[in-house]
Amino acid sequence: MLTKASAELTLFDTLSRLSFARAAKLLGAEGSRLIMTGGKHDIDIASQVEFDQQRFRLAINGSAVTLALSPTARDRLEWHCNTCDAPCEHAGAAFSLILEEKLALGLAGAPPERVPVEALADDALVAQAIAERQERARNEKMRVRSLQPQQIWTDYTLTNAASGKSYRVALRGWQPGESYCSCPDFRKNTLGTCKHILHVLEKVRRRFTESARNRPYRQRQICDPGMRRRPPAVLLRRGGEGGALFLHHPEGGQRPGETQRGAHLRPDRRRQFLRRA
Repeated sequence: MLTKASAELTLFDTLSRLSFARAAKLLGAEGSRLIMTGGKHDIDIASQVEFDQQRFRLAINGSAVTLALSPTARDRLEWHCNTCDAPCEHAGAAFSLILEEKLALGLAGAPPERVPVEALADDALVAQAIAERQERARNEKMRVRSLQPQQIWTDYTLTNAASGKSYRVALRGWQPGESYCSCPDFRKNTLGTCKHILHVLEKVRRRFTESARNRPYRQRQICDPGMRRRPPAVLLRRGGEGGALFLHHPEGGQRPGETQRGAHLRPDRRRQFLRRA
């Protein structure tokens, strides 16, 4: 297999080889943080991205970030944001999108031949969309960390090895709609699944026994149901401005020790204090 010289690489070649570390260097000292922060934006590729052999352009929040080849730029790749003079979150979002969505952008090899969307029935369209995400779940490298390693139905953190972006997966069952992911695709695709959920499902399928896999998720009772019926406490002040704070319970008045506990709370802590009451 012949390898192109650096000067012969096209924009597609350059972006397809882009790594998280290299992208972070292009953005300077704050590069890693900007990519992670920019990755939180929900971006629609079809309406916000223009991509051809000459340039990659992302429209985001009134700004436009452009990436193009330049013989004088570092690694021959130059980026520009039309509203910012320094490395910014907009540029971070552009690099994050490229790192995370190489398959969708056509940077991860030629996709297989597919039946045109217009020719598919609803069920076939859903099946194709899930198959695309299954393919990405298999091919993309992700690090998985379990909140409770001995439990199959628990929360997981997935980190994409290419982009560095992390998402939370709440795994609750095998069927679409039973689990949750914090990624933008899950929020908007209406499939009830995404590549992150599918990736975790495949990992736990190999790790856990058949008995554990067949055991359904059961929601735990985390508090006494009777406590939910108790009217909420109210934070009051005794003696006007500057007086001690205390909790008034409609059913039982002030509880022992609550004057002292409430009196020394900072304003930003009082809301949390009331929630625990």
